[in-house]
Amino acid sequence: MNLRLTSKLTVFTTFFLLICSTLMIGQDTIPFTLGDDNRIYLKVSINDSEPLDFIFDTGANAMVANTSRIEQKVRLTYNATTQNRSANAVQARRVSSGNEIQIGPFLRGNEDLVGIPYPENYTFDGVIGYPFFADYYLEIDYKSQKLIIHRSRPRKEVLSDYRKKALTFIGDVPFMEIGILHEKRPMKFNAMIDTGYNGELIVYYPVVMEYRLFDKFQKIGEASSVGAGGKEVNSDCIILPQTDVGGFLLEGLPAYLHRAETNSPFPAILGGNALKRFHWIIHIREETVYFKPNELLAKGFR
Repeated sequence: MNLRLTSKLTVFTTFFLLICSTLMIGQDTIPFTLGDDNRIYLKVSINDSEPLDFIFDTGANAMVANTSRIEQKVRLTYNATTQNRSANAVQARRVSSGNEIQIGPFLRGNEDLVGIPYPENYTFDGVIGYPFFADYYLEIDYKSQKLIIHRSRPRKEVLSDYRKKALTFIGDVPFMEIGILHEKRPMKFNAMIDTGYNGELIVYYPVVMEYRLFDKFQKIGEASSVGAGGKEVNSDCIILPQTDVGGFLLEGLPAYLHRAETNSPFPAILGGNALKRFHWIIHIREETVYFKPNELLAKGFR
């Protein structure tokens, strides 16, 4: 064998090993934009459309078309209805079946889109719910503004830097246990990991009453919100001195305490302005989440 042939074989072998290494790693990266509203914005194509602005919502168990905007850009055929549960209401919604949804290299066919008319100040064309990536280890890197989709479990030495928590599902959306620290006593409850909510922490009335939260923290204001169901909910706004998220402390976290019962089964919701202070790896099928803080953990909320 001459030296020139040996050199070519060496190059080919190196190239082959690089390809194999990439396949073994088995991951894709999807860039996103972190909006001023703390939501994750993705470029999405529906039925070969031009790129549309969707938010990625770990608190949604379906794909959603914002009918206030998207129908000006994509023709959708609505051929069914469903009962859609938002945080505060259950309503009948139209469903468009048999759609193709593409995000980066990921193309899924025969997908349903639930039609919801969001308020005009919601500037996204739709919502990508967690089921789109449910088969993968989904890494949310807020610092680099990337979703990293792992086809297999990240290496043990990588995960060793993360805290691990079990996920609990309520109403088909993921929750993890958090705690409020008051006079050295933790008050623990489940909070939805909700990248679709742009705020900090919402605590629903049953948890508020269980721990008598109205009596424990100084009220600094009032707030009202309107969910996808259109129902207005009034809350007291407080500042929590310390909130425990898997052993990491959020200092001065704003929280909104519901003042009345709703028909929601949710105990609490942890939103984007809190979640962006961590680096996340979520695996829905295994009902597990891994996370570690980034540099935003030390920055205040005001």
